[in-house]
Amino acid sequence: MKRIFLLIYCICGMALCALAQQSATVKGVALNGWQDGTVLQISELTRDKNISVQATVENGQFEFSIPLREPLFLYVTSQNGRGIFNLMLSPGEQVTMKFIDGKIEFEGAALQKEMETQIIKPFETQNQRRNELWRGYKDVVIAANQPQGNEQAKNSPEYKEYMLKNDKLELAFEEEMAAWARQHASTMWAPIAMLYNPSCKPSEELYNAFSPEIKASFYGKKVRQEIEGLLAGKKAPDFTLKDANGKEYTLKQLLKGHQYLLVDFWASWCAPCRKSILEVKEFAQKYADKGMAVLSISVDKDRDAWLKALEEEQMPWTNLWDDAGIKTRYGVKGIPSVFLIQADGTVLFEKLYGDDIRQQLIKILGE
Repeated sequence: MKRIFLLIYCICGMALCALAQQSATVKGVALNGWQDGTVLQISELTRDKNISVQATVENGQFEFSIPLREPLFLYVTSQNGRGIFNLMLSPGEQVTMKFIDGKIEFEGAALQKEMETQIIKPFETQNQRRNELWRGYKDVVIAANQPQGNEQAKNSPEYKEYMLKNDKLELAFEEEMAAWARQHASTMWAPIAMLYNPSCKPSEELYNAFSPEIKASFYGKKVRQEIEGLLAGKKAPDFTLKDANGKEYTLKQLLKGHQYLLVDFWASWCAPCRKSILEVKEFAQKYADKGMAVLSISVDKDRDAWLKALEEEQMPWTNLWDDAGIKTRYGVKGIPSVFLIQADGTVLFEKLYGDDIRQQLIKILGE
């Protein structure tokens, strides 16, 4: 019989024990204007299809129950984009969610504050540091990333300095998170961080530092799947997606007649994605004679926002909208995320961003 582990928080720290599945219940009250009939989608961090429920706001309240075997990180989102929040829910808990002074507060979620400290706060701090760097170079970055491009700004020493500092900052985040994960390898937070924070990258080294109990946990297994699911050297997952006109494309069709396909996962709301489009245009032109085509896949939830961005950016290649969760099959957690696929469907590199893309293209396709 398969062993099932439940992660619980004890005074002495994290402990593990095997328990049967128990239902947890969450009730939302004092919702500050949420309209009756609003449908909430409750999904797990990795969007596991077996852990997904819906709830509907009635009389200004909602309630849902979900069976759990161990604590899980949940996203709760509404159809109209309001009420997006993260919740760390444990088996058997009875949780009440309230809006107090404009903030969401939870009663009865034992691991909520710990999750916010260990997972959410580091990610938010990293984003603050990204924004601080960006603000220092705001004018030149905006100029360099105008829809029609601004070669003078792009080639300016100031913009190049920004790009160099940005790449160094991202590398520092990865090193910080790797060190943090080693320190927390015996807790549930290490695998959760690897699945939540793009700067905390799963690796064999970090996975091997997990305790047996963490490896056997839900998120320990997800990290194992993430590592085994790395696509480099393997065949890229096929897909069927539509462009802005509703025309369907498959990966096989897009590879036909080309030696390589550069695939860029992005979104209209993602500033780094919009910033990187100029570089993708550069790559498309530079390597066209090497048989490289480009494909952009938007992960926007708002189709109209995607269409507006397409008009603004004027990307002269195939653009598709991911309304089928293809990004999950490609293991995309953060964006922009760029892949290079060769003609036979083999992935040559995956999930790259920034100068790493340029360096790998030079390595594979030449200067």
